[in-house]
Amino acid sequence: QLVTIVGNQGTGKTRLMNELITELREKQTRVFHGAAIRDQAVSAVASLLRDRFELTPQPDETDKLRFTHEVREVIGEKDVAELLFLIGGYVGLEFPATPFLRAVTENPAQLADLSKTALKKFLELDVANSPLVLVLDDLQWAGEDTLQLLHDLAVGVGGPAVLLCAARPEMLVRMGGWGEGAVDHTRIDLRNLEGDDAEDMFKNLLAKV
Repeated sequence: QLVTIVGNQGTGKTRLMNELITELREKQTRVFHGAAIRDQAVSAVASLLRDRFELTPQPDETDKLRFTHEVREVIGEKDVAELLFLIGGYVGLEFPATPFLRAVTENPAQLADLSKTALKKFLELDVANSPLVLVLDDLQWAGEDTLQLLHDLAVGVGGPAVLLCAARPEMLVRMGGWGEGAVDHTRIDLRNLEGDDAEDMFKNLLAKV
C-alpha cells in the first residue's frame, strides 16, 4: 500500500507520521524512517536504508559487517555478492564486483536499473519475513530519480508493506503520475486550520504557559 500525505509547511505532516510511528512500534511492527533534505547529496532512499541497516552517516567496517549480515539473513547465500554490491551503492558501502557486474555496469543507466531490481528483490524478501512500514518525509526536496525509484517500488513490491510518504504539494506538480498503477494508493490532504480551529489550538498552547 502507498499512502501519501500532502500539505503545506506547518500543517502537521511530520507530527502525524511520528505519532503513527510510535504507535506502530509499540505494536512491534517494523518501521524504518528516512527523509529528503534540501540541498543535500544524500538521497531519501539512502536515509531510509541507513535506518534499516542501522548505519552511521559515515559507514565504517562495523557498519559493513552489519550490512553484510543483514543482507545475508534476508537473501541467503545465492546472489548475495551481487546484491551487496548493488544495494551497498545506495548507502556508500563498496563491495567487489562480480564478473557479471563488471561486464554490465559500465553503463550508468543499466547500473541504476540493476540496483533498483536488487532493492525491489530485497524488500520483497524482507517483507516476507514480517510486515514492514517505510516512512519517507519531505519528499518535495527529493530528486527526480529518487521520486521515480520510490514510485516504482510502491508499484512493484509485493507483500505486506506500506510506503508512507509526506510532501508539500509541489512534489505532485513534478510527479503528476505519482501513485498511478499502485495496487492501493491513499492520498491524505492536510489543509490549513480554519480560524476557529486555529484559535482553539493557540488557546491550548498558551494554557501551558
